[in-house]
Amino acid sequence: MSNATPPDDHEQIRQLLVGYCHTVDRALDAGKIADLSGMYHEDSTFAASWEDGREHVGRRAVLAWYDEFLGKRVGLRHTRHKISEPEITVDGKTARSRTYFDADSVDRRDRLRVLCGRYDDELVKDDGTWLIKNRYVTAHYSYTGGETREYTG
Repeated sequence: MSNATPPDDHEQIRQLLVGYCHTVDRALDAGKIADLSGMYHEDSTFAASWEDGREHVGRRAVLAWYDEFLGKRVGLRHTRHKISEPEITVDGKTARSRTYFDADSVDRRDRLRVLCGRYDDELVKDDGTWLIKNRYVTAHYSYTGGETREYTG
């Protein structure tokens, strides 16, 4: 039996947010959208700034959004989705988080593509596990850089 102290709420939330990035990257690489289902609450909502106020309500609708959004990005390589240190406020079994992100990858024409923005999240602790209850993604800017060179070996 381990005597390890379980991580506190802040660390559990931070791990959820970091794990989200890795899960999205794997989904792009392998089409495993279902892996995101364990990160969103059953009654979650999702909205993105570029969708003019459209909300996706319920875990199924949120996953359908990811399936469509990420499906359009098939062919991107070397996806690196990363966040800054999140600002987290915990109040019992609810929390708020604000986190900046950068997501970069190499497109089909070997160009660098970058999207930068912020996640505004409301989280809930459900049966001891922190989940994303509501997420709003704000895109700040994107750009396509010059040609990339991949290293092998």
